[in-house]
Amino acid sequence: LLYSSDRDEFSRERLQMGEELRRALKEGILTLRYQPKVDSLTNQVVGVEALVRWDHPERGTIVPMEFLPVARRTGLMQGLSEAVVEQAVAAAKRWHDSGLALNVAINVAPPELLAGQLMPILYEAIARARIPAHLITCLLYTSPSPRAS
Repeated sequence: LLYSSDRDEFSRERLQMGEELRRALKEGILTLRYQPKVDSLTNQVVGVEALVRWDHPERGTIVPMEFLPVARRTGLMQGLSEAVVEQAVAAAKRWHDSGLALNVAINVAPPELLAGQLMPILYEAIARARIPAHLITCLLYTSPSPRAS
């Protein structure tokens, strides 16, 4: 086997990205974009899916496929999940308060769900926002499998 930095989990670039991600979480730089969910019978928007994005000051927008593995490897998934929950619940509250009862779907990886820490944080955020619980949905997702050898 030959060395390939693409397969090195501890390459300088990935370690640097981990530190930058830690700062981005602390500074609240990660944002959510909302993809509409449309009822195919009525063509009405019935909800949205919250999609996390990292607007990096030098690299531009970084998609989750690039930074989620780094977040998982560096122990930042819990903080990332909490940031997503807070932003998604805040958006649901804004829409609810303006008369839009849009369901907001949040993508959650099975390890974060099974760890048992995320759901109490979600319930607390919903209670603080004083919105109906049915406005937030968790979607389980699995990460794409690692590249084949």
